[in-house]
Amino acid sequence: SSCAALFKERAKDAFLPAEVKSIWGLKPVSALSSIHKQRTIQNAFRVEGYGIHTGQKAVVQLLPAPMNSGRTFIRQRVRIPAHLENLHSSQRATILQKEGSSVQTVEHLLSALQGLFIDNVDIHIDGPELPILDGSSRVWAQAIETAGVDVQSAEPNIWSPNRPLSCQMGSASMQCDPDNQLQIEADIDFSNYNIRQRHHFSLTPQNYLQEIAPARTFGFAEEYAYLKRNQLALGASLSNVLVLSQSGLHPEQALRFPNELVRHKILDVIGDLALLNCRTHARIRAQRPGHSLTHNLLKRSLMS
Repeated sequence: SSCAALFKERAKDAFLPAEVKSIWGLKPVSALSSIHKQRTIQNAFRVEGYGIHTGQKAVVQLLPAPMNSGRTFIRQRVRIPAHLENLHSSQRATILQKEGSSVQTVEHLLSALQGLFIDNVDIHIDGPELPILDGSSRVWAQAIETAGVDVQSAEPNIWSPNRPLSCQMGSASMQCDPDNQLQIEADIDFSNYNIRQRHHFSLTPQNYLQEIAPARTFGFAEEYAYLKRNQLALGASLSNVLVLSQSGLHPEQALRFPNELVRHKILDVIGDLALLNCRTHARIRAQRPGHSLTHNLLKRSLMS
């Protein structure tokens, strides 16, 4: 289709590959080490890339942070804690804002931090949007693993619902029940594209690295022109988004998992759960999950 051709044309752009540089030189401690205390990264590192919606380049530096400080974005000298109270928009991405400064598409990095149990970190960014990298959180997760983990002395903050919670938006729904760990079962159904997928996931750092981090974001070729008209997907290419059409996956792409699409939805859910600013012990069942659905469930959790 002409839309698919636009994606192919965009793929010719010379997007720089993700540049991950360790700023310090300490021997890293594995991200799979003790998860029963708060954790930060052991070595600072830097990642460069382009935003999927703005198309703008950004340099992101992650630095160790003290215990109980949480995960904080720093842009234009404004500290923007990754908290639900700073949520600005759920439209096509998770956008945080405070004191007039905003940071866009934070969910993939937050997912990697939440998935690897990194409770405290300062995230300096010099642009409006986090780099999309390859469309997954794998680069972030690998960079965290390379940087190593500093196990801190404080106990981690844990949220578990004190009663069952649910949220419904049209055909999308989410149910959240108490548990002693985070478990997510998600289903997606795009009947127009003959896509139905399911995945059940139990969170450990190892499971996250293997099952969730490599799963890439996806989009539909038929929506590309609309997104461009609305100044979205300006940085989208075949190198960072799986492109689907009525005839299936773009012929120049291949899936990393048979159910990669629903795994990416779980990746996003984990990233949005990070806005609770604690680890989550819950059993979540999601039908057609999306950012708005998860954010609405989180808002209900604060009222329960």
